[in-house]
Amino acid sequence: MKGRHKIGFAIYLLAAIMTTAWGLVYLFSSEMMPYHKQAIGKNWADLDRGVQVIILALMESLAPQI
Repeated sequence: MKGRHKIGFAIYLLAAIMTTAWGLVYLFSSEMMPYHKQAIGKNWADLDRGVQVIILALMESLAPQI
């Protein structure tokens, strides 16, 4: 591989690793992210169980497909 190809491959590999890691964080999270809490202005415990289930389902479905 030439130098430019190696650099391009490394950049794509880094992007793939970062996307996969972010997806796994969302996939295995047991509650919403801190910025979600800030956006809705409520803590996780303050939400009804049904709303918690919906939020977790949306987070899992929106995680990048690996």
